Amino acid sequence: MEVLDSGKIATGSDVSYGAQMPFEFLRITDGTPTPSALDDIYIRYYFKRPGNLLTDLPVGGNAVISELKTGGHTGLYGGDLRILTNILKDSAGNLYWKTECDRAANGIFSADPSGMLAFDVGGSFKYWQESNKSVPVVLDAWNKCEIYIHRHAKNGIVLIAINDQIICYHVGRTIGEFGYSWGRVIIHNVYGSHKIGSAEIARPEIWNYPKNGSVLQAHAASLLYRYG
Repeated sequence: MEVLDSGKIATGSDVSYGAQMPFEFLRITDGTPTPSALDDIYIRYYFKRPGNLLTDLPVGGNAVISELKTGGHTGLYGGDLRILTNILKDSAGNLYWKTECDRAANGIFSADPSGMLAFDVGGSFKYWQESNKSVPVVLDAWNKCEIYIHRHAKNGIVLIAINDQIICYHVGRTIGEFGYSWGRVIIHNVYGSHKIGSAEIARPEIWNYPKNGSVLQAHAASLLYRYG
């Protein structure tokens, strides 16, 4: 299937507007949607980005690949944590991977579950980030992407692999300030510092643990034994 950014909707121009393939997870309790209980989530899919991304990205620019955001249940989009994976372009013109955890999960303000405390979730506040320049970014070809996240305020786990090579191996915060659950799992995005464009994706799967044969499975088991 194709994820297409055809231009800014408001003007009909070729200005990038963005496109994404999101999944929203809800539990139904007595007929009322409530936040999902995704304390462990594993995603696997295949994607292809066009070769012109290399020239479309400016130095220092980014192209978002995947994104998970808390909040969003019952139509409210003010979450308190986001984890996203990007392709970036360095000063030498080379592409590389970067994973970030911040609190820019939409909305200017959010509140704790009691509704009493508000804080700014916009801007560039980051909890942590990991870069990888050793695993190649391959364009015009199918890439297998795997993501495993274990939620924890201090010893959360984030493992991400591209084509069976790990680009993010991080232990740290994966729960936001107010403990919101995952509400939006965006398997693939087409937005960032580039022009309008597209991506192809295939065979998306979402589970609660890396499947047999996944390069992430042994790492997840080891880290959960140590920190879980």
